[in-house]
Amino acid sequence: MLTHPETSRFRQVVSGDAQIRPEPRTRTLKSPKKASIRDASDEVDNDVALTAVESETALSRESELSHEPGSQPARIPGYGVAIVNYKTYDDVRRCMASVKRQSHTPTSVVLIDVDSDDAQLESVLSEFPGLICESRTNEGFASGANRALARLHAESSAIEFMLLMNPDVELAPDFCERMLDGMVRHPRAGLASGKLVRPGEVTIDSTGITLPRNRRPRDRGSEELDRGQFEHDEHMFAASGAVLMLRTSALADLEIDGEIFDEDFFMYHEDTDLAWRASKLGWESRYIHTAYAIHTRRWRPHQRFEIEPRIRQHSFKNHYLQIIKNDELRYFLRDFPIIFAWEVIRLGYAILKDRALLKSYAEVVRLAPRAFRKRRMIRARMKHLGISQIDPIN
Repeated sequence: MLTHPETSRFRQVVSGDAQIRPEPRTRTLKSPKKASIRDASDEVDNDVALTAVESETALSRESELSHEPGSQPARIPGYGVAIVNYKTYDDVRRCMASVKRQSHTPTSVVLIDVDSDDAQLESVLSEFPGLICESRTNEGFASGANRALARLHAESSAIEFMLLMNPDVELAPDFCERMLDGMVRHPRAGLASGKLVRPGEVTIDSTGITLPRNRRPRDRGSEELDRGQFEHDEHMFAASGAVLMLRTSALADLEIDGEIFDEDFFMYHEDTDLAWRASKLGWESRYIHTAYAIHTRRWRPHQRFEIEPRIRQHSFKNHYLQIIKNDELRYFLRDFPIIFAWEVIRLGYAILKDRALLKSYAEVVRLAPRAFRKRRMIRARMKHLGISQIDPIN
């Protein structure tokens, strides 16, 4: 299990956020130049690598956003990009191409490659010579993400934000600039994501995550046609982990047992667990509507039986682990009739449709003592920060 070399790698970082005040603007799915996210590649030199010189330039770059009359341009904060990959090298190439097109260049880009295909990885590195890569055995997405964030911090402890991405995401050219702008204007935003759409840029993938009373997180707007119904920034229960911007200065508060993402989760729901913990510790998750990205999303509900059983089991068990760690008794009891009804449905589904999920209950029992110990650590930190109970329901 990954732990940081120091007691907490992130506790000495101080945010240097600057105030950015952009001109109000509305966007459709297409860019102002009527080009799609992928078409924007024609506007840049794709042979430009992420070099050390570019990294230094990015740290001091002045904002090129349009500003309100009378306002002064402000520095855009420095940031790094982290990608965790498991055998999807074509996705990595498209993802990296979109990172290279960013209007505000990252200081560094880290790829954690799990169970590497050496020939494929070598090809990717030859295409993107500035890419920092680590090969690891498969210990789960949460472990890979923790290692990616730690490596970014080791490369440049001065970066103020970190963008964690799935490789099946392609960013609009101004995605990071818009994300940084939105987070700088909301100093308590510890986590954020933008408007994620499916390939074709017509169907919504996620506009933030909500938490219904049954405690089953949902991607807001998922599978809906984008009709402009989510065209304003707002606080959400959670931001999608498919492409997640984290404020470095928040990580010291969010770290539990040397981990930002709980490695007992292995994969799935680690983003909502982190966001739930963040809200309990005084940090917000933001949806920033002007930041656009395409998310292919390899697993959708109608494809669930194409996923091997052990992976489905992680999703099923993590639902319970995040409740144990984060829910408040008073709100749990308030919503208990709804929660109970939902759990009866889940159990019935497991018995009738997917018996492999029944093993998840035993895994919850095994991991529950550790989850309760982490719950006590979170509550102790809440007490230290003087934070009272927070209703998680949107």
